[in-house]
Amino acid sequence: MSSRRTFPFSSRNSSPTGTTRQLLKSVFVTLPLFFVAACEHIPTPAQLARHYQLEATWLQGGDFELLSLARPGALEGRRLHIYLGGDGQPWQGTQPAHNPTGRRSMALDLLQQDTAPALYLGRPCYHLGTMPAGCTANLWTAGRYSHTVIDSMNTALQGLLRGHPNIEEVVLIGYSGGGNLAVLLAPRLRPGVAVAVLTVAANLDTDAWIAHHRVLPLADSLNPAGTASTGAGEAHLQGEQDKIVPPATTRAYFQQHPAARAIPLAGFDHRCCWVGQWPQLLALAPQAQR
Repeated sequence: MSSRRTFPFSSRNSSPTGTTRQLLKSVFVTLPLFFVAACEHIPTPAQLARHYQLEATWLQGGDFELLSLARPGALEGRRLHIYLGGDGQPWQGTQPAHNPTGRRSMALDLLQQDTAPALYLGRPCYHLGTMPAGCTANLWTAGRYSHTVIDSMNTALQGLLRGHPNIEEVVLIGYSGGGNLAVLLAPRLRPGVAVAVLTVAANLDTDAWIAHHRVLPLADSLNPAGTASTGAGEAHLQGEQDKIVPPATTRAYFQQHPAARAIPLAGFDHRCCWVGQWPQLLALAPQAQR
């Protein structure tokens, strides 16, 4: 069985405003926030790079180009933290969004607090001003964790690692739906590099989550709870007050993956208080395994 420990960190970030119903309607898993208070547009890659002081490049992921935002010099060491963002805003009311990119990224906010060599990898069809023909809404709605998405991101990461053979160890760090991606990507990166997985408020059993919230099924997506072991070291941080991804909805994942650690945190919810406590929480990352 997975080990469960509670870490009573203090809360530094305020809880999100609005009702749970409003939050679920707007994005389901990842809550969109304004990039800055007076800005209502989706930030461009250049704006993100400038705001977070990162270097923006585009990686080829099969038929898609994926945004990469890296700390200067991040690819020169032997260990790399790779951050994977949440689902952004896949829906606008009852209709699929024209652009799923969120107005703010929790993954980038976390990366900003990380002093290790780190890189953010975007998903297919995210961070684009104009959608190519291949970017259909299924890739950010029912198929947001599909083979197509996972294969594209894996291709991009494999190309990155081939170009930087000095990288021997990778920690996949996923927030919310990005945690799903981390779990699904981990076995595809091994055994070329040692891999660890650290997730934050991750939706690890999509079937249970759908049943809990009574929302549309992710019919074309992979469910982490139904997959084989990642073979990587795994730790999953969960807010005990999380109403978006209640820890109870992830039980099947830990039954299927007994080597994975569930770490519940008192006073945390889906957004509070990850950023303020991130340097301490990073210490809970597991050892990477080949």
